[in-house]
Amino acid sequence: MLTTRSSIALLALALAAFGCESKKTEGAASSPAAPSATTTPAPGTKSADGAAKKSFPSPDKFDIVPLAVGQAVRMLVTTPGQPPSQTFVRVVGKEGDAFWYEIESNTPTGTTIVQFLMEDAMRTNFSKTSIKKLRMKMGLGPVQEFSGATLAAVGNIADSYVALLGKPNLDKAERADATVKAGEFKGCYVHEIDQSLMGMSMKIKSWNHPAVPINGFVRSEGTVNGNATTTELVDMQMEGAKSALQ
Repeated sequence: MLTTRSSIALLALALAAFGCESKKTEGAASSPAAPSATTTPAPGTKSADGAAKKSFPSPDKFDIVPLAVGQAVRMLVTTPGQPPSQTFVRVVGKEGDAFWYEIESNTPTGTTIVQFLMEDAMRTNFSKTSIKKLRMKMGLGPVQEFSGATLAAVGNIADSYVALLGKPNLDKAERADATVKAGEFKGCYVHEIDQSLMGMSMKIKSWNHPAVPINGFVRSEGTVNGNATTTELVDMQMEGAKSALQ
């Protein structure tokens, strides 16, 4: 079962990936390769720094790019008074109808990587019970793997990932443009999130655009437990992303 330290790391990782920070192979149907001792950013993930910004038109509806192995996004998380962190979200494999998601968080205190196997979370009929397996690696520590009964024991943490990966509630969303390092996104769906998750209070505003793969995330700003934080999309790729655990 996860230790308290592991649980906190999981939450921080998930929050960093989708707009908050707490503190501080389609070619194969098998699981991603076993982790190595050292993790690095996915090959082929290029910085948008210095490049001409791409422009994405305003969408008529939130019809996100279909999920596919090889997609990836990279986000920069900034919190006043703290060094910046970056988070990668990748789709690194597929088993049947389920995809292997990978979230890698690089912070001044180390790297944490989580992989979980589940159906496309952006589907309208997505169910939390579709999570099949979960793996976690903190720094140079061993990989912890959960499935079946052991996955049920950490169900609340798994549900937290689903809540952050799933399709945002856009019923009352406003529309606004957003410019980040990854480009200029016209007509983003802007919505506010005010909730508590695993004992943490979040009040954030999030900009989403269907041109961004996996989760549609462009940027967010707000507070977590009263601490200001901003997350922005740095770059994205539609194919070729590899697991950092190889």
